[in-house]
Amino acid sequence: MSLSKVIEVPEVEREVSNVIGQMLHLCQGYRQSEMRFLSDEINLPTFARLFELIRILETRYIEEIIRFQISRGQKVTWQDIKPVENLEASKPVQMLQIILDLEKSVHQSTINLCKLGWKNLDLALTSFLENRVILKQIKVIRKRANQLRDLKRSGDEICPMLTSRLSVRFEVEKLEERVELEIERREWRSGESRSRKRFPIIGSMNRF
Repeated sequence: MSLSKVIEVPEVEREVSNVIGQMLHLCQGYRQSEMRFLSDEINLPTFARLFELIRILETRYIEEIIRFQISRGQKVTWQDIKPVENLEASKPVQMLQIILDLEKSVHQSTINLCKLGWKNLDLALTSFLENRVILKQIKVIRKRANQLRDLKRSGDEICPMLTSRLSVRFEVEKLEERVELEIERREWRSGESRSRKRFPIIGSMNRF
């Protein structure tokens, strides 16, 4: 029996679902911000592309958590995803502030979940959160805080300064590479799984 299936606590299972719900709410916020940056009033497609890529990667993290829960024999309770209030009528600085607050809220909930896992001796969950989730959240929060700082320094909420645009464009290029790499990995894994189904004898021989 694997370690991930030893601990089964309803409270932990419920809190994992709550964190997943907050992450989905954050993805909804990125989606709303993406459309807002593409509007005629703001027209900053680079920021829109940035938030689109972040949303894609965030959904990958959510899927990873869900797969982890399923591998433990636990269930995920789905929640209604509500739109983020006061976001679609906000200016860029206000939008980034709202997104940053959402990121911090999700991060704090993840830390509380990790503490709950330690309390219930759920070592598999705490290790997964510390290595796969929390560190990524800290990096994202720092980047959003830096972008918010640059926008505030520009003195113009509609047209951010050149350095801010260049830094966002650079981040977009890196995220595009990550998304393409994730797609390639998924295609490779799906192809490998199909080949194992077609040739089960070869798959069983590889175990020895």
